[in-house]
Amino acid sequence: VTAGCLRTLLPSFTALERACSHVPEGVDVEWVRGLAAVKKSFEDAFAELGVIRIETAGQPLDPMRHEVISRRKVEGAATDSIVEEVASGYMINGKVLLPAKVIVAE
Repeated sequence: VTAGCLRTLLPSFTALERACSHVPEGVDVEWVRGLAAVKKSFEDAFAELGVIRIETAGQPLDPMRHEVISRRKVEGAATDSIVEEVASGYMINGKVLLPAKVIVAE
């Protein structure tokens, strides 16, 4: 599997993750379980290929791994510390496939 192929798949996986985290009330439980199973299948496949998620929570900004999409005033947060992850980033073999999209403190 090439890095280009993974870069093509990862945005779709990110959209699937977002869908799983925003299931509206009243949706059929079996449908939700099915969606979660598809997500888990992707996660297992990526893990087998050596794709890892870039850490963001509580991390300082690393321009090589994180793409700043916004800045926010957050009391008590150090300047350029990550305060929110908007989209996950991924690496393989120490190389960034997709940077994590983040909001940092100003």
